[in-house]
Amino acid sequence: MTVPLKTFLRQRRVGILAVVALTASLTLPMATPTVANAATISQVNTWVNSNVNHQFSNHGGSACVALFNAYSENLLGNPFLAVSYASQIYGSAPTTKWTQKSASTTPQKGDVAVWNGNAGGGAGHVAVVLENMSSTTVRVFHQNWNGAAAHKEVVSKSNIQGYLRPTNLS
Repeated sequence: MTVPLKTFLRQRRVGILAVVALTASLTLPMATPTVANAATISQVNTWVNSNVNHQFSNHGGSACVALFNAYSENLLGNPFLAVSYASQIYGSAPTTKWTQKSASTTPQKGDVAVWNGNAGGGAGHVAVVLENMSSTTVRVFHQNWNGAAAHKEVVSKSNIQGYLRPTNLS
């Protein structure tokens, strides 16, 4: 027979406050705080590999922005970032979720490269960094570069305005 908790407590003459007081007095080991929705490099690899040849759309702005928002929301747990052009992402990304890094910074896997308006026909471009190749090139995961679906490619760092490093990527 199942007895509701309220009935059980009344039968035992134990009030809710006593249960709360007892629970509060227990000393439990505290876990190391973690960032909500933290992601790992392994998860970046899995997400990228599972989305090769996928066409991201209807996820804000141009196709490269749609890929950015899918990465940011689905993997990192960040809120949707509404921008008109990819080049606006660098200045619009919330600093609680992203750390701005200059274009001269060596990017890391999982960073987001943001190109200025001199790329992408004036709209800029955005891509997920997979690997820093040299001082002039970077391997990225992106789409809508020459109209292609999501793919991995080595591209020039020319016109990169900066990188965004996720604050919750370990």
